[in-house]
Amino acid sequence: MLNKLAGEEIQGFEGNAQSFRIVTELAFRDIKFNGLNLTDRTLRAILKYPWTHNGAHPLKPGKWGAYDTELASFELATGKKGTGPHVRSAEAELMDWADDLTYAIHDAEDFYRAGLIPLHLLLPQRVREGGEPDFTAEGDKFLQYVIDNKTKLEELKKTTDSDIRSIFADLLFAHFKLSGPYEGTRDDRTRLRTFTSQLVGRYINGLSLAGPESANTTVRVGENLRSQIALLKQLTWYYVIESPGLAVQQHANRQVIRYLFNVFLHETRKSPSRLLPPYYRERLKGAAGTTTAIKRIVVDLIAGMTEAQALTTYQRLNGIVHSSALDKLVV
Repeated sequence: MLNKLAGEEIQGFEGNAQSFRIVTELAFRDIKFNGLNLTDRTLRAILKYPWTHNGAHPLKPGKWGAYDTELASFELATGKKGTGPHVRSAEAELMDWADDLTYAIHDAEDFYRAGLIPLHLLLPQRVREGGEPDFTAEGDKFLQYVIDNKTKLEELKKTTDSDIRSIFADLLFAHFKLSGPYEGTRDDRTRLRTFTSQLVGRYINGLSLAGPESANTTVRVGENLRSQIALLKQLTWYYVIESPGLAVQQHANRQVIRYLFNVFLHETRKSPSRLLPPYYRERLKGAAGTTTAIKRIVVDLIAGMTEAQALTTYQRLNGIVHSSALDKLVV
């Protein structure tokens, strides 16, 4: 939603690019300088997508690692001139793999604990003659969802339906030892922690640095590991992200963001604006009244809010919650 509201005029909104902007421009620890003064190697590790908006990768048109407003910092990080695309550094590959691993494994663990992902109902019942796993009705439903959507998933689109079933069977059959929903007993805790730690060990030990002959990557990942991680991520998509309850919440969040964007954009035309936090009023003074600079300030303000801050601000602006006139919006 924020990307759509920002528009191409200011190169939209992208979470990775915004993170790079935060550490190089918005966050600061010295009044004289912007950014956190991180080393080029640390910045390079942040660049999951080492190209700017105008240097877009042909295979990932909706992703970029930096806005062109941060081109100087981007060039410092990559050690190269221009907008890219460049090959990801080994540090960035490792950070990305760690992020994928954490999201895939620990989200599945957390949502199983919360009763949202029924891992115990997905266990294959037996292996048929010829090695084909036989899943429960619940397991078949989930796997059919994955198979129906595999063309959208880079890691799975070339995998056969049979291989998807076998990979998922290997993930659960070999490691998952709980036969019912999570109840928090000592036995449950031990078995679940064993399951996750074995998977973490598998995915960490499956990494190695690529040799100089590898032009497009700096890190190698063991065979089938990316497919396994993709399957684990699909558990969260199927049972949580695409659930009707979350869809309602996402719709509400979009309304909140749209409302705040329009209110704050309108406020930037006032001098002084009493709704904008002091830091953003200061930035407005230096924006020279240009539409692009003003829009970026509004995007930075909303992107810097926590979910609770955004919701509270929305409620207060609409009179849903009446607070003290002395309460401040601190962002």
